[in-house]
Amino acid sequence: MFDLWSTLVPLIVINAIVPVQIAVTAVLVRSSYLTGSAWVAGTTSGRALQGLLFALVLLPDRPGIGDVNGHSPVVSTLLFVVGVLLLGMALRKTLADPAAEAAPPAWMARVETLRPSSAYLSGAAYMCVSPKFWIFTLGVVGAIADAELAPARATAVFLVFLALAQSGSLALLLIGRPSSPRAEEAIERLAGSLQRHSRGVTAVAGLVFGAWFIGKGLQGLGVW
Repeated sequence: MFDLWSTLVPLIVINAIVPVQIAVTAVLVRSSYLTGSAWVAGTTSGRALQGLLFALVLLPDRPGIGDVNGHSPVVSTLLFVVGVLLLGMALRKTLADPAAEAAPPAWMARVETLRPSSAYLSGAAYMCVSPKFWIFTLGVVGAIADAELAPARATAVFLVFLALAQSGSLALLLIGRPSSPRAEEAIERLAGSLQRHSRGVTAVAGLVFGAWFIGKGLQGLGVW
């Protein structure tokens, strides 16, 4: 179980601090709490759909594919790929122009015009069209499958991952709830802080967790 969570925790952290997802959530919650909630529900549904699809492929055939190290070659390869992806993200953030990173993309100006239904579909589409989220979710489901948990327990572990991976956006919803005093000011302050530090946080997290996953992948493959 420790080996499982040593894989899941870094993926939870990386998914919880995605700058674009946090920024869109902040903008939508400030303009319309209902629309912001619909966006978060959409991203959550997208992650859940990815998990379901991968579970249908990986879980039925899991018994008997592990190697002598307790890791399947498939999962070890997935962890290695996740590590390379994270290192690539860290390198891109490190080399990016700070001024260009600070400037909001043009499409952010259109975010506030979304209706709840389109915000939900946009959230789900954002998860489903980005290859990195498919790779992250595949790594999670592969690690769960590799742990050979009972179906109910495996489902519970994935739901915990899902909730924690969405914790950044869920925190903004909690802060911005209609009954919360000075919610808009609090969201503005939090969103501004995330925007200022997202480049450094993403680079450091990508470097540390990327190296961690590459090491785990190589160890599982017997290379290290």
